[in-house]
Amino acid sequence: MPMINQALIAMLACARLGATHSVVFGGFASPQLAQRIEHFKPKVVISASFGVEGHKINCYTPLLSKALELSAHKPNHTVVYNRIDIKLDSKAGEVLPPRVEGSIDWSELTKNLTPLRDYALVDSTHPLYILYTSGTTGMPKGVVRDTGGYTVALNYSIRNCYGMKSGDTFFAGSDVGWVVGHTLSVYGPLFVGLTSIIFEGKPTVPDAGTYWKLIEKHRVNALFSAPTAIRAIHRDDADGKLASQYDLSSLRSTWLGGERLDSSTFNYLRKITNNKPILDNYWNTESGTPLISNPSCQVPIKPNATGKPMPGYQFHVLSPNSERLGADKIGEVCIKLPVAPGFTNNLYLNPDGYKKAYLNEYPGYLRTADSGYYDENGYYHIISRVDDIINVSGHRLSTGSIEEILVKHPKIVECAVIGVHDDLKGEVPFGLIVLKPQYKDSYQEVETELIKEIRENIGPVATFKKVISVNRLPKTRSGKILRNILRKMYNKEEYTVPPTIEDMEVLKEIDAEFEKFKLSNLNK
Repeated sequence: MPMINQALIAMLACARLGATHSVVFGGFASPQLAQRIEHFKPKVVISASFGVEGHKINCYTPLLSKALELSAHKPNHTVVYNRIDIKLDSKAGEVLPPRVEGSIDWSELTKNLTPLRDYALVDSTHPLYILYTSGTTGMPKGVVRDTGGYTVALNYSIRNCYGMKSGDTFFAGSDVGWVVGHTLSVYGPLFVGLTSIIFEGKPTVPDAGTYWKLIEKHRVNALFSAPTAIRAIHRDDADGKLASQYDLSSLRSTWLGGERLDSSTFNYLRKITNNKPILDNYWNTESGTPLISNPSCQVPIKPNATGKPMPGYQFHVLSPNSERLGADKIGEVCIKLPVAPGFTNNLYLNPDGYKKAYLNEYPGYLRTADSGYYDENGYYHIISRVDDIINVSGHRLSTGSIEEILVKHPKIVECAVIGVHDDLKGEVPFGLIVLKPQYKDSYQEVETELIKEIRENIGPVATFKKVISVNRLPKTRSGKILRNILRKMYNKEEYTVPPTIEDMEVLKEIDAEFEKFKLSNLNK
């Protein structure tokens, strides 16, 4: 379902009944939806006729009909909210999507219902929801979230990490198809007594002032977003002129998660929010709540640092040989067992898969598959996925540390650095940059400056000499850059496009740029 009130109503109704729910992000195609239906085996499937994504209409019912046809499991009922709240533009070719055969109309089903005052008592370990996340195997990776532990974690995190209290207003710009939507749009705010803003759209449509308009209108006290969304706003409103048109005095803090918070985005937000706290936020689907952050600004904010571990979690940075590394040494960031309440302790119908994915690699620890380090002051720095560490002539380098330097350049909107094959050095870093529109013709100049910056800040060991300018980077619909696919594309390795990719055409554009780059270097 899209980000509309009916999606939350369906989730909360399931919770009231004690029925485990599984929300599937609306960006999935029919085969992926069918896979989840077959694995989860729901008695009821609930959907909407369509969703709105920026200027596009995404029709859900044809996807759902095909998924139900593909799935071996057939639900007892299918309920569809046939939307009439948005008028489609027939001149632009927008038409009402076809109905799902045999489906029940949401409005007809609910028109004579009275609120359910009763509720189901469940064990604390009863699964509140199962959320499917990306896995390395063909089997869906269903993260199981218990009811009791999650409630404890929500109560603590909303109050003591985000600093919210009953009566406050929270705005999380994430879809309920992801864990942030569950925690920060639905269960967390309502459990503590906050007002939650439900937003269907993009932060740059109709313009880059959309977030700030909502904050002013609803007197929002805290904003949670992804750095990629803020970079899009920065691109379209580089000087913050649109932001300055709105009253942001109600905003006490801004939280960023889902990917590393770069200094350019941090500084931009500090400027347009009049130096309000900008806080990084590290967690994952498995945890359900923050793992590393700056709880309620209780420790000084350190730019470029993710923060400090949340109470209940003890972190160590480990080498591939399970040795604890000291300060400023990059390794895999792992959680010393046991984990805190709310953290998943199983994968749905796959306990062996849970052990293999999280527990077997480092005995006594739970692995995150993220690389990073801690500094002498105890601040953790989450850099990238473990796969994004490259080996240049025997030296281990983080592509994230190179990106951090690139994105500081005033003419760059965003960037990605990947490790590509080199006959002599094994791997070398390769940079893809997206220039601000007014600097499209400055590529050669920017490239020279970037190579110089990397040499001065990291050293000649980085061997950073390959940079191309692209119009955009391939991302998932939640905003994560597909670095692993970029690497495989350049190295001519086989890859599988994730079903959550935002726009397939970007890959064709990037592939063409790669070929142009290789040809130009061949002719030198």
